[in-house]
Amino acid sequence: MLVTGTSLFAACSLAGGLAVNAGMLVGARLAQGAGAALMAPAGLSILTTTFRSGGDRNRALGVWGAISGLASAAGVFLGGVLSQGPGWRWVLFVNLPVCALILVGAFRLLPRGRPAAQAASLDLPGALLGTVGMLLLIYALVRAPEQGWGSARTIGELATADVTQMIAFAAFVSVFYFLTLYMQNVVGYSPIQSGSAYLPVTVGIAVAAGISAKLFARTGTRPVIVTGLLIAAAGIFWLSRIPVHGTYPANLLPGLVVMAVGLGAVLVAVTTAANADVAPDQAGLAAGLLSASQQLGTALGLAIFSAIATAHTSALLAAHAPRDQALTGGFQRALLACAAFLLAAALVALRASNTRGEPAAVPSGASETRDQVAVAEPAD
Repeated sequence: MLVTGTSLFAACSLAGGLAVNAGMLVGARLAQGAGAALMAPAGLSILTTTFRSGGDRNRALGVWGAISGLASAAGVFLGGVLSQGPGWRWVLFVNLPVCALILVGAFRLLPRGRPAAQAASLDLPGALLGTVGMLLLIYALVRAPEQGWGSARTIGELATADVTQMIAFAAFVSVFYFLTLYMQNVVGYSPIQSGSAYLPVTVGIAVAAGISAKLFARTGTRPVIVTGLLIAAAGIFWLSRIPVHGTYPANLLPGLVVMAVGLGAVLVAVTTAANADVAPDQAGLAAGLLSASQQLGTALGLAIFSAIATAHTSALLAAHAPRDQALTGGFQRALLACAAFLLAAALVALRASNTRGEPAAVPSGASETRDQVAVAEPAD
């Protein structure tokens, strides 16, 4: 599965980089997502079945979670460098050597998987309905600011979709998105300058991830999740106060560093909690659920917060506010909503924690694992 997903991802990256029109680019990206959907669960499944002892497993999961956060921040920087340098197509072409390294490593380092004793059945209708429902929900949220929240079409699309899937909070990815727009469209940063602004985030994530991974044996994962969410919410609240003529040292750097510390803690704790006490034959399922919740959270978060930003910016423009002021106002409103979502996730985690206030041990039972996964998914 890892080799198949990586090969598909590489082929679609090449097709997207060579795209001659928008349709070809979107189609390549769609198929590329299918390849990624095979890669991520397979990789995490290999990790959780390779490291079974508590200490080694927690360290391995901590590295996985930390890399996820580092990739989010470093990807923004590298994307800016490539876009301003050789061009946007290289954002896709750069995947080819990376995929080649993954394939070489897979064949040389990983043992050949053993076939399962009994193949599990695939609920194809359920998978299609779930996917269409998520897409419809995201589409409705994206289009609502243009069509109007009260229009019959918007109401029908939202009612048809399964609204209960809106448990995933994607504030972190949305923060990168809105701050990048702010830096380039209001402050006037170049793609390389705006990408470089996130370099301190990678340091904060790495430090917080290393510290958090050592705390699980004493506190369990949920206290780390709650603390990380509160810290990240404080950092994003700081960022929501960006002025029209903001500066990086005063208005961006402090909030980014604080958010990075919380982000590193949450990612490591969530990854560990979501894979706690998972049997080897269920490792792929657990990894797939975690990966799906992350991707759904990213899509829903951008759709929800973009709708909030667009609506507020449009209202300010209608009131004849200057362009930069209207854009900044929309970004402020969206970032404030991101912070509020993280606070809501922290409250959910608090309600699920130990009622006596004692440190929760590293989970050892299936019911505890389900509780932590329920907290982990919205936190993601």
